[in-house]
Amino acid sequence: MKLPFLLNTVSQCSSPKEVEEVFNKVLRALPSLDGNTVSNCLNILSKKEINHPKVYWSRTAEVLTEKCTKNINNNTVLSNYEVRQVCIILNAFAKVDHLSAKLIEESTKIITKQIRDLHTRDISNVIHSLGKLNQISPLTKIINKLFKLGEHRDNDYEKIVKTIEECNEQDFSMLLRVFLLNSENLELDKITKKLLKSISDKYDHLSDQTLAILANALANYGRDDSKTLSVLAPIITHRLRRGHFTPQCVAQISNGYAKLKNREEELFTAVSERVVRDAGMFSARCISNVLNAFSKLSIFKRELFMASMPQLENNVEAMTPQCIGNVINSYSKFVKEFEPQVLISFFNKLIEALLKWEDFGAFIGQNYANILNGVSKLHMRVSTRGNIEDPRVREEGVIGVDMEPGSDDASAPDNGVAAVEAGDIGVSDDDTADVGTGDVKTIIGSKHEELKVYALFRKLSNPITKIVDDLNHLDVLLIANSMSRCRVLDESLLRRLLVKLKAHGKKYKTPEKVNTINTLSILYECVSRQNYISISDRELTMSNNTTDMRVTPEQIPETKIEEEIRRYYWYFIEDFFAHQENIEHIRGLDIKLLFNSFSRCNMNMREYCDALVDKYIQLGQTSTRDLTQIVNHYGNLQMEMPTQLQEYIVRHHGGKSERTQRGESQETTRESISQVNEPIRV
Repeated sequence: MKLPFLLNTVSQCSSPKEVEEVFNKVLRALPSLDGNTVSNCLNILSKKEINHPKVYWSRTAEVLTEKCTKNINNNTVLSNYEVRQVCIILNAFAKVDHLSAKLIEESTKIITKQIRDLHTRDISNVIHSLGKLNQISPLTKIINKLFKLGEHRDNDYEKIVKTIEECNEQDFSMLLRVFLLNSENLELDKITKKLLKSISDKYDHLSDQTLAILANALANYGRDDSKTLSVLAPIITHRLRRGHFTPQCVAQISNGYAKLKNREEELFTAVSERVVRDAGMFSARCISNVLNAFSKLSIFKRELFMASMPQLENNVEAMTPQCIGNVINSYSKFVKEFEPQVLISFFNKLIEALLKWEDFGAFIGQNYANILNGVSKLHMRVSTRGNIEDPRVREEGVIGVDMEPGSDDASAPDNGVAAVEAGDIGVSDDDTADVGTGDVKTIIGSKHEELKVYALFRKLSNPITKIVDDLNHLDVLLIANSMSRCRVLDESLLRRLLVKLKAHGKKYKTPEKVNTINTLSILYECVSRQNYISISDRELTMSNNTTDMRVTPEQIPETKIEEEIRRYYWYFIEDFFAHQENIEHIRGLDIKLLFNSFSRCNMNMREYCDALVDKYIQLGQTSTRDLTQIVNHYGNLQMEMPTQLQEYIVRHHGGKSERTQRGESQETTRESISQVNEPIRV
């Protein structure tokens, strides 16, 4: 059966609600629809830039693989379609990253039986789809059927090349990407190397698009053993300076090199020059991808970032959530390289666009994490310690900065706690001078433009609460960390984040665990001292429920948020010290942050403190400031300072004739450490 109007309806839907309505229509009619209609509908739906409803894709897979009782052979619905239509359906499921074992099994069976009826484009799509879904067994069956891998392995390469010759550049990209990603599992290393070698002599003759595809394919492979990217770099650089490559190709190349952490300085200089020269030709999405690559590699080109601002500001309405997140994250990576007021003005334009956003269905967790992480970094750069208590903070919770010469401490190192694709999970700490979080002494309530950070948190907190159960471990940590940086609190959201932090606990590496502990300690201090901005709505939104529900007396939590934060803090502390590998991998900065967290939460577990001191001594740390804070912590909690720490201080700061880098005698330094009379707030 054909429904000519169904395809139009599918094409026109855009919001998650409309997509769900269309899915219901498709599912009701699916058993009676022809393969062409079904494959086209699913293909169009898979391209929608939304959070795809997994339940509908699961139900679709179930219907497609159900036995059709009306059929004389009792076959599945899927088996009644043409093999090319099956390929399109499989590709649609791969696009939304939805895995259905039954669908994969049934599709593989149909494709292997009718593989001779497929064109090269269809085959490359199938291989690409299975590769993306990491389905090695079905992929092996199809490749074996296609190339007849087995006893005559010497002939494999010739057969592959014959097939490749019929491919256009897109097909070539798909096949190469899958071979690279799965060469070890498919025992295709030899073939893959030959395939790469066969084009190595033709680099100069490859089209711009093929070079971009090759760079991106190697990036998806995850490694470049043959140093292909290094060989390609001078060729690409030369072409860039002659005006070659479309903006899309430039973005693709930048992304490929960044994924493999390949810092080809000349190439990225050429990329920067090209974007600056032809900024008007680059879409916001292309610029976003280029800036993201520079951010990942920590390559700062002022001309590039400054020239990109007007182009992004003029196209802010056309920017996707991913675009906005990447842009904010990229600029925040180099927050110390800009005059604060320049970034405040630029970020506010992006924030204003977000404040006007009505439907957040297209946002994913990483978008929220990137946006809040980046904005909170700038907030720490321009705000002063304790500024939330300043009476000049307005109701909307925005804090201004007065630009005074020499007020920026730009010399502080930019230390992150955990580098992730979404950006750096930066240190969030009151004591920022040594950890690079931008403790800038500025004046509150100036006439300059103010960063609309609290308005942004208020706008995003409810949408985040709706999808909190779908957040991955890094998104959860980044969002919680951003709240602690800005001293903001949405109690309902925070409670949900605490649960997710614990659920994801085993996924965190040692620096991320330290960051979690530090974040919780700051939130605890803010709440216990009533030193925060509340952004809680009066409505509580339950996850996976698009309907806002009023809070009833039964829904009011029995535990105070202060007690809840402290409970989770203790959980992470005990879990951290229960695993010896955390102590083995800990760094000097981590030790300092843990001691600071102990002081905030009044934690006097001597065994934990002494274990950190032992590691601190083992690492050979000698920072006067850090040692003073450690000694101060023992004094504040009336614990005797460990003998090994006293000896270590004398050993490194005991000589009267020698002088420290600050020009002080080591004896003076030792006394300042060992004789702390007035507790130092940390």
